[in-house]
Amino acid sequence: MATQYTAGLTQGQKLTAATMNQIGAVWETWTPTYSASSGTFTTVTTNQARYCRIQNLIIIRIDATVTTVGTASGFMAFTLPFTAQSARAIGVMREVAVIGHTGTIDCTNTTTGSFILYAAGNTAVAGYRNTGTLVYEAA
Repeated sequence: MATQYTAGLTQGQKLTAATMNQIGAVWETWTPTYSASSGTFTTVTTNQARYCRIQNLIIIRIDATVTTVGTASGFMAFTLPFTAQSARAIGVMREVAVIGHTGTIDCTNTTTGSFILYAAGNTAVAGYRNTGTLVYEAA
């Protein structure tokens, strides 16, 4: 895989899709594992879990539905595709099936992200479809 230095880029140059593909900016899928602040989910359906990596910059797009909540409560968490440099990253999310509230995706630690709603707080709720984007630096 080429880097921005071997792909013939110069300062101020506009990137094309072809050049981005050369430096690794291709969307890939990953399989996150889900957990909750408390208890355990019975079933969570991953509608989409994709990431794009450009050097150490990771952009994720995740969309997951709490199909059967089980004993889970609190915040819905998921594993990241790559370990983060620090737990200081933050992204945006929205619950799109039931209440439509917005919130954040916070890095709980360097290996886990959590969906957190602004208004209602909890995201580990049966029927909730949590979707969002997070950008972070890989370790």
